[in-house]
Amino acid sequence: AIITDMTVNKTILLIISGSIAAYKAADLCRLLKKSDCRVIPILTKGGKEFITPLTIAALAEEQCYDDLFSLTDEAKMGHIKLARLADAILVAPASANMIARLCYGMADDLASTVILTSHAPIFLAPAMNPSMFANPATADNLARLAARGMNIIAPEYGQMACGEEGLGRMADVQNIHDIVLDIGALSHQQKILQGKKFIITAGSTSEPIDPIRTITNHSTGRQGVAIAQNLAQAGAHVTLLHGNIDGTLNIKHDNIKAILTPTADTMLKESLANLPADGFIAAAAVSDWKVKNYQNSKIKKTTDDYQLTLTKNPDILQQIAQPTNPHRPKLVIGFAAETDNIADNAREKLQRKNCDMLLANHIGENSGFGDVNNQIYFFSKDGEAINQTEWQAQSKIQIAEKLRAEIMRFFNQN
Repeated sequence: AIITDMTVNKTILLIISGSIAAYKAADLCRLLKKSDCRVIPILTKGGKEFITPLTIAALAEEQCYDDLFSLTDEAKMGHIKLARLADAILVAPASANMIARLCYGMADDLASTVILTSHAPIFLAPAMNPSMFANPATADNLARLAARGMNIIAPEYGQMACGEEGLGRMADVQNIHDIVLDIGALSHQQKILQGKKFIITAGSTSEPIDPIRTITNHSTGRQGVAIAQNLAQAGAHVTLLHGNIDGTLNIKHDNIKAILTPTADTMLKESLANLPADGFIAAAAVSDWKVKNYQNSKIKKTTDDYQLTLTKNPDILQQIAQPTNPHRPKLVIGFAAETDNIADNAREKLQRKNCDMLLANHIGENSGFGDVNNQIYFFSKDGEAINQTEWQAQSKIQIAEKLRAEIMRFFNQN
């Protein structure tokens, strides 16, 4: 594990906003206390509707703050003092309303004022109805906050208190704890990834048959875009080479340069043109074949059968990762979409393509192309040995977080 100065005797401001997930803050507080953190709780007006100041104060063994205009506290410049005490600020749960208010720099209560005043790393753990989380306004607000350096701890997919199912349930409290204490400190992320250059491919390529028809696949680009956003939030500079992607995905970030590469040939050309780089992540679903003889006019349906002659597309990952490439990035990560014999096929691909890491995603029901979740078999080289870990089915945003942790470990050790 990466060792940071966030692991012992640190002060965490735990801000609890108005969400049904506020009850989980009690367990989160307990976990942080077990890790020798001082936890100072702050309740918003909405948060007080779900958990009482007395409950959270007893668990934290600290006064629970909730009033910006408390004469006792403000006589001592309470919000300034709290902001300066914090080694990190954690908003868990972060409601849609809280996220929106932070996005626009509001400072009309204690929680928002402390955040606006503090220079400490800030972590947001969103929790809300799936429709609210998917709303473009919320997505845009989170993207803006991430671009300013706030760390977004992605919610999970699952059953909500309202009875609906989807992406919006607050991340597991153990996961939040681990991110904040083990790998999440902004200063540590920036120390490792700040200024590093990554090339990431995402989405599906589309190989033309004639001006009307193409050969393509079902990839939406969700996983590649999530990885790009996650690394950009950590201070890396990302060149995102994308084919067809879901139009609702947000690829805007100050640290992301997006380039449309609709075919395998254009994606390879831009991959080589953007070298050198510190890392290359091949998350795109690149068509293995293209039509040998492209027709300039629409092929007419004059017969019952029509034969296409296909030829292999260039292997982008293999060309980037080969040892003879003078600009081979230090870290090359591949993806393998598999339906059968996942582990065996992934190991073979890792070796054949000379990758440093490889993520094999299981294409099946509720996992893979077009789905918000992924089930991953993660492989990494350790000298001649190959390590294998299975990541349980989780959202693609969470997969991106886990991959960032592995990337940080790699550069921390190399």
